[in-house]
Amino acid sequence: MVFASLIKTLTGGSAGSASLEDVREASRSGSHHIIDVREADEFAAGHVPGARNLPLSAFDPAALPGAKPVLLMC
Repeated sequence: MVFASLIKTLTGGSAGSASLEDVREASRSGSHHIIDVREADEFAAGHVPGARNLPLSAFDPAALPGAKPVLLMC
């Protein structure tokens, strides 16, 4: 929850949680930007189809895409 609070504070948006089914649907439909904050080697080992990698170690809220809701995952 600390990460969610940080994102809410940095972006001025709302933070919550998503179920596995929520993530599957977002991936299938393209309704959300899916951002994976794991490190590049972890991302390369496997990730949700369509996810973009923005590692937490160099995370910049300004790099978050707009136009659709963002789903952050680790």
